Amino acid sequence: MNYVAPEARFTGVSKAILSALERDASGFGAPATTLESTRTAQRFYRAQGYLPPRDTDPLQMMKPLAGQV
Repeated sequence: MNYVAPEARFTGVSKAILSALERDASGFGAPATTLESTRTAQRFYRAQGYLPPRDTDPLQMMKPLAGQV
């Protein structure tokens, strides 16, 4: 989960945190990142390229990392 203070919402903080985590995961050779979303955050994660894998809970989301898959 990626929570920020209410006053930090929509300022790019969540996107910056997620991007840094993805860069780190890619640097460790991870082929993809997975996360568990809330219904409220699904739109944010979809906009960042995350999708639910087939036949799973729609709150479970995955994103292939560039150069890894």
